[in-house]
Amino acid sequence: MEVTSSPDKLGKFEDAPPLSKTYCQRISVEEYEQVGEEATRTALKNLVSNLEADSELYKRVLRKRKQESLENSGLFSYVKCKIYSFLNYTEHLQISDEDYHNEIERLKYNIINAFNYAQESKLNKDQRYSRRLIEKKSKDMIEKMIQSSITEIEQKAESSSSSCYQQRESAQVTLKAPLPPPPPPPPPPPLPSAPIMSSTDGNTRNPEKKLGNQSELDKKNEFTTESTKNTSSIESTNLEANKKCPSVDETSLHDSIMSVIKDGSALASLRKTSADDDQIEIKRRRLQQEDNDAMKKFFNEKLIDKFKNVARSPEVSDISNNSGFDDVVNTHNGSWLQ
Repeated sequence: MEVTSSPDKLGKFEDAPPLSKTYCQRISVEEYEQVGEEATRTALKNLVSNLEADSELYKRVLRKRKQESLENSGLFSYVKCKIYSFLNYTEHLQISDEDYHNEIERLKYNIINAFNYAQESKLNKDQRYSRRLIEKKSKDMIEKMIQSSITEIEQKAESSSSSCYQQRESAQVTLKAPLPPPPPPPPPPPLPSAPIMSSTDGNTRNPEKKLGNQSELDKKNEFTTESTKNTSSIESTNLEANKKCPSVDETSLHDSIMSVIKDGSALASLRKTSADDDQIEIKRRRLQQEDNDAMKKFFNEKLIDKFKNVARSPEVSDISNNSGFDDVVNTHNGSWLQ
């Protein structure tokens, strides 16, 4: 059986219909970056939504991470983790809900930061982004500003100094002739005579009267110095008199004791200090008075002991009993013997 082919069917071909989708097509770099950004964003959203929907999945990841950290913390912890895994004990690896939410939030924060950093690096491919370089640039700018300000200040100072120098030169040129010397000072006025000044209450004040008062004060001071000299001379004479005390044969015992008492009272009256004497002179006089009192006490005690121990005849005993020696000793025992 022969197959006949009609020329209408063999000679004509239909055009291919257009396809609804194309799989191989060239696109630009910007379009590729845009498509990649959208695909990455959608994938990250799907990941976060799946982790929030299935919490056990991310808890499993957290438990595994916790076990690895415990095994790497030391030999004892490693042995402990291996024993727990052999015994199928997982209580030490449990994750609470609070820890889970904290880890989810931390993961979201890290994902967003990484995605934003990638997009910024794509936009600034030709420029290098570094905080260290930015800080260095800012420091360089600050140094340049400081240097420029210093140069401006120096220029201003130089200009001011040059202007001052020019003004000084101009002043020197103008002042060719020297200035005349200043006039001599006027003579002092004559001293006025001592006037008589009247006060508000009607009394007159004469400066000569004041000078007279001053001379009276000088006389008083001279009198006080002479009195102190007289007291010192009297003290020296009293000391010499005590050293050269007369013997019992020359004067009677009663007269000698009374003279010693009078000399002591006179010396005490002369040694009274005044308000004008200084403290050093007062102390010196006080010490000298104590020494003299001690000498007199020693002399009187020795004198009394000497006359008490002397062997006496009846006539002398009668005379001594009637002389009043015991009465004098008893009356003045608390004053001049102490």
